[in-house]
Amino acid sequence: MHRPIKISSITRYNRSTLKPPILMDKEFNMQRAFSFLAGTITGALVGATLMVLFTPASGETIRSDLQNRVQRLRDEMQGAASARRAEMEAQLARLRAPQN
Repeated sequence: MHRPIKISSITRYNRSTLKPPILMDKEFNMQRAFSFLAGTITGALVGATLMVLFTPASGETIRSDLQNRVQRLRDEMQGAASARRAEMEAQLARLRAPQN
């Protein structure tokens, strides 16, 4: 005959902190998420610093290139938005038209 299994032996209940396993997992996940976020931000800052230090172009050239790229991207997005708006207006006009 089998002995019944005690529930307390199965769950990971930490008696020293008196927190159920679910709360311990949430805290652990929050710590991991915070560590990941801190590492990402730190890596981005280090990468940006290294890029500025080791780039062969002057700061003015880089700024003008970035401004040109941003302007081109903005123009492309406005063109795509205008085209999509025209397409949606045409579709709306077709839906509003009386059906025969």
